[in-house]
Order: sequence, then structure tokens, then C-alpha cells
Amino acid sequence: MGQNCSECSNVDNEITLESRQVTEPVSYRYFTKSEAQYALNNTAEELKNRKEREKRFTFEFDDGSKYIGEWVGNKRDGYGVMEWKDGTKYEGFWKNNKANGQGRFLHIDGDYYEGQFVNNLCSGYGIYQYSNGHRYEGSWKEDKFEGLGKEFWPDGSYYIGDYVNGEKNGKGKYIWADGNSYDGDWCNNKMNGFGIYKWNNGCIYKGEWLDNNMHGQGEYLWPDGKKYCGNYENDKKNGFGVFLYNDGRKYEGQWFDGKQHGEGIIYEQDGNYKKGEWREGKLINYMEVN
Repeated sequence: MGQNCSECSNVDNEITLESRQVTEPVSYRYFTKSEAQYALNNTAEELKNRKEREKRFTFEFDDGSKYIGEWVGNKRDGYGVMEWKDGTKYEGFWKNNKANGQGRFLHIDGDYYEGQFVNNLCSGYGIYQYSNGHRYEGSWKEDKFEGLGKEFWPDGSYYIGDYVNGEKNGKGKYIWADGNSYDGDWCNNKMNGFGIYKWNNGCIYKGEWLDNNMHGQGEYLWPDGKKYCGNYENDKKNGFGVFLYNDGRKYEGQWFDGKQHGEGIIYEQDGNYKKGEWREGKLINYMEVN
């Protein structure tokens, strides 16, 4: 990623681009159907048909997990705390035997989620704090990042923008710990579409991206006044492009693999020009001089 030049060389900021999701939706191991069914089947007969919400004694499941909180009949309903045998815990609201509403889910590895639940899944606004310092704040849908959110990494990097199905999709801004930044379009966790990338040394690229690479039409500016406008492929100048030198000269012509290659014209400061053929960045043949 990034322009391979002496001013802005070999920038590699892809390490933290991936959004680390919850490794496994909590409903796969917890809030299971068998657990809910056990509560339905093993509530005392005299309590099963009660219509009013009430707090009861600690209810123990066959696997050793425990629930203490409110019930309506034989269903967990209202506020309650569920603690599984492995130490995982949910503290929050229930509806119809499922986690619904505001709650806090604490994983045994130290991760925790605090926010809205719908039918046992993280849905709505919530915060997920990873034990390694990684943090997500924003919208969720069925245990995945969805909508507007913010993601923070332990090294100081952060992202603010859109998510779809757990990945960066749409508009978003990413700031790396070294001060580099990207503001633009995303698709499947990668810079795709139009965006502006700023390096901490003053270089700026404005243009099209494909899979984290400059690809398509773009404009690259150097802090010393140089400028390139033209086509890119896989992070390198390819095709037709115009390069403005900081001494007033200008090159218009073909590029390949980041270098002048093919026919082109050099315009001097006094207006004169030289038309020629370039190979791997070197002028090898004059075709016309004026």
C-alpha cells in the first residue's frame, strides 16, 4: 500500500485493517435451546402458569449453570443474572426466556459486551471490549458490527465509519498510530472506491482504490511541490499520466510499473518541449524537439 518513492516508500498499514469480530456468536455456546427448554420443563408446577413477573430462588440447570432473577411463569423474564459453569456470565434483561434489552455479557477470556440484545444476540447499540485492548463502539445486528461504529486498537489506531455484516463497508476514516490516514470508501474491510490517503510526511493521494492499492485515476502530491495526475494500477503509475516537477517542467505521456515508459513529451520552463520515447524511466530516443 502506498506510493513507492523516496519520499513515501513502502508504507504498510494493513496490519490492523481487519475488524476483529466476536470469534463465535454467544448463542452457539450459551443461551442454547436446550437450556431454555430445561427451564420450561423443570419449573415447579405451581409456578409455571403465573402471569405476574416475580423474583425467585436460584434456579440451577442440569449442567451446573445458575440463574437468579425474575420470571414470568416458567420463563426467564425481567432482570436476571445467568452464570454458566465455565464462569461466563450474563447480567441484564430477559423476555420470553431470551436475553432481550440492555445487558452485559462477560466472556471467560476477559472480553465483554455491554449493550442491547435481541433474542440472545447482540443487536442495537453496544460496546465490545476485548481483553487485548481492542474496542468497538457502535451498532450491531445479530452479533455482527452493522451500521455506524468506532473501532480502537491498542497501538492507537482507530476507525470511524460504516459497517455491513461485520466488515468495514461504505464511508469511513482510518487513522494509524504513525499519523497516516485514509478517508473514503470501503468494501469488505479494504479501501475500495474513492478515497484520500495522507502520509505523515506530507504526501497526499486523492483518487481511486482497489483492495488497499491505488488503482484507477488519481492525483498524488508531494510536500515539495511535485504532482502526478493520471492512472494507477496496483499502487504504481501505469498508463497515461502527467507529472509536474517542482522546477516548472512537465511530463505528459505513458507510464509502466511506476516509471516513464513509452511515448511522452517533456515541457521545459521556457515553453519548449521534447517529444520522445522512454524506457524504464530513461529517455532513449528523441522524436521531435521544439
